[in-house]
Amino acid sequence: MEIKYLKYAKLMEKMNRRTNVPQPPVPQFEKYCRMFINDEEYDVLMGMKPAHNSEEELRAFYHGSDWDGMLYGLCRKGLLEKHYPKGQPPYYDLAPMLPGWFEFPLSNGEDNAQVQKATELFTSAIGMVTAMNIEPIRTGYAAMNNLNKLKGDPGHIDVALPLAGPAATTKVVTVNRELSSDTSSIYPSYQLKTFLESLEDDEPISLMHCFCRNVRAHEGMPEKVTEPQEVCICVGDIAHQIIEFGVGRAIKKDEAIKILMDCEKKGCVHQVFHYGCDMGNATTAICNCDTHCCEMLGSYTRGGMQPLYLRSHAKPVIVHPENCTGCNICNRFCPTVATGFNAQTGKVFVEYQRCIGCGVCVTKCPQDVRKMVDEERKLFCKPLPKNLVREPNLMRQPKKK
Repeated sequence: MEIKYLKYAKLMEKMNRRTNVPQPPVPQFEKYCRMFINDEEYDVLMGMKPAHNSEEELRAFYHGSDWDGMLYGLCRKGLLEKHYPKGQPPYYDLAPMLPGWFEFPLSNGEDNAQVQKATELFTSAIGMVTAMNIEPIRTGYAAMNNLNKLKGDPGHIDVALPLAGPAATTKVVTVNRELSSDTSSIYPSYQLKTFLESLEDDEPISLMHCFCRNVRAHEGMPEKVTEPQEVCICVGDIAHQIIEFGVGRAIKKDEAIKILMDCEKKGCVHQVFHYGCDMGNATTAICNCDTHCCEMLGSYTRGGMQPLYLRSHAKPVIVHPENCTGCNICNRFCPTVATGFNAQTGKVFVEYQRCIGCGVCVTKCPQDVRKMVDEERKLFCKPLPKNLVREPNLMRQPKKK
């Protein structure tokens, strides 16, 4: 058992070097890897370069008789990131864990014993990591992560404002070259509609089942927002891979925009992800998740150890505090417990050191207490103190069938 753990721990370490958000090598994650990665696949993954591998280079590490089936399986499970440069042969990168290949096996719509076991392992792993959210580990872990902020790291995730409604802002962005999907830095992240509309007609857009909703469903825990399972939008090479290997389906721009609009009306948050959670890399996914389910934001509010490190482009400002009725809907939907009604003071508040500028508090407020204003911010949200934790991860239990 120990030898097997060390074997896959090496692979996890290699995968963690592919992302700005490494995952702790807890035993449950090792078992998750072992569940989906066989020995032949392991040899290929450990032998390959971290990036830019040709098919011939990958094949050199395979000693079986069905290479086509092997390559198909590695791509369908998301263990390899396939890239499709125009006019050139495709090449392959090693995928990180989470965000990364962990989502693929639980995002294709299948439901079987393996999926159930995988969600149990994932749930147990998150609970184990959450148990570490105690002093002095909590403060030390936050301080360690804060070093990246001091180095000027721009963050790992973009937060996108709603496309329409009271939380939306209007902003004209002038660029001196045609918009494309090659980089994400020229797009204000809240202008997702503009981003999608600017994609070339042959640029793939895919839709797949939400990993987070699937995990929550197998835990038997209710969603805050009733939403279709298919809400995860990907663009570019990752979308091409998802479509080619049957993980999700191809959609058009108008369907993608409609999904964004429908989700935001229900209080979901748009997060924009990039390869390896590196802002300098191309945009890969637009997450439209219920904050109750989201394994990034939801784990944070349930007491997870992973801090939030992201880039925001706006913030809510309280303009009509007298309108607040104390319903606290804003607090219920806030993904970072950054706003709400303080019953002791009788006032509504916003804690800007945790506010990620998603605009949900403005969208869901029935009394127009706040408005959104433009302000680009780099945020480092330390793990929540225990008194603000909602539904502690320690209480999460996988649903037994």
